[in-house]
Amino acid sequence: MKSYSDFPTSMMSLFRALLGEFEYEEMQKTDEVVGPLLFLTFMLLVLFVLVNMFIAILSEACASPGNPIHKARAAGSSEWFGRPDR
Repeated sequence: MKSYSDFPTSMMSLFRALLGEFEYEEMQKTDEVVGPLLFLTFMLLVLFVLVNMFIAILSEACASPGNPIHKARAAGSSEWFGRPDR
């Protein structure tokens, strides 16, 4: 496979694959088992990393002292986001 012949070309091909441009048939033609297996593994690992980063950002935003929930608790209010508790 010419798109994976050297390291810089491979990195560019993997980046393009993340954006949805990949040649699955060429990988499957080269090796029916290993090519698609490695490609699927790469895509799942990248998805896992991106989802973890998203969750970390959300967790950090909720845990920050500037969060309205923390401000309401510090002020002794039972209202969160302008809604009273019921």
